[in-house]
Amino acid sequence: GLAQQGTVNVVSLAAGATTTLTITLPPGGNCYDPDCDVCITVDSDNEVIESNEGNNDYCELTIG
Repeated sequence: GLAQQGTVNVVSLAAGATTTLTITLPPGGNCYDPDCDVCITVDSDNEVIESNEGNNDYCELTIG
């Protein structure tokens, strides 16, 4: 299963705006031995009214 490693709160973004966030993962856990899925979820509590709720998750396989 997936383990939550961090949470970052963003106060607000204008429609169409973007922002860059950085989360430092803790050492250990051998996440990259051999490979690791890194995922991000935005609006996990469904607090933002939006026309497309299907684009709030993204995962990418990171090769170790």
